Amino acid sequence: MKMMVAVCGHNGVCDETVSKTVNLNHQATIEHVYDIFIKAYAYGLKNISVYRDGTHLNQPQKL
Repeated sequence: MKMMVAVCGHNGVCDETVSKTVNLNHQATIEHVYDIFIKAYAYGLKNISVYRDGTHLNQPQKL
């Protein structure tokens, strides 16, 4: 996330698309996900997504 802030600035807006997917293991809790979104919001980021391992039957690769 800090790299996105460096690229996009503290307003979280870029002329080009920049996004970050945070990959979590299958033991991640709702609190982990919540903390990620709160941190992204505090940084002023607009593009963040979270993927928790094992949430899809056919995931693209092993984490």
